[in-house]
Amino acid sequence: MKQKLKAQARLSRSPMKQLLAAASEEDKLMSGNNVLQGLFFGDVVWRRLLQSNVKVVLLIVVFTVIYVGVRYQCQHDMVEINELEAQLKDAKYNAMTTSSNLTERTRESHILNALRQNRDTLLHISEQPPYIIEMN
Repeated sequence: MKQKLKAQARLSRSPMKQLLAAASEEDKLMSGNNVLQGLFFGDVVWRRLLQSNVKVVLLIVVFTVIYVGVRYQCQHDMVEINELEAQLKDAKYNAMTTSSNLTERTRESHILNALRQNRDTLLHISEQPPYIIEMN
């Protein structure tokens, strides 16, 4: 069997084919010590397991990469949402403050004081109650 492999390696002239033939010869002719060492460290089991399940391993790697990417994007979006919520809260407080200031400045008492201080205005408070017009 060794002689057949050596003969095949000699017949193939490319260095790549020779290397592959030598590697397969070494794999098949492992000594007993190497087999036990391979079993102990799990080389043989993992090599066979990975060779038979390459597609599954690649699928797991792809899903892991997708999971990490989606999780990173989600965390990035959550940080952005928190920042926008803080800006929205500040804008609401500013709007409420502005509305409160406007309400205070347009009170009747403030307007009356302003009219009294500016005597040059033609505006004055009516002394008659408003008329109610009834439509039939």
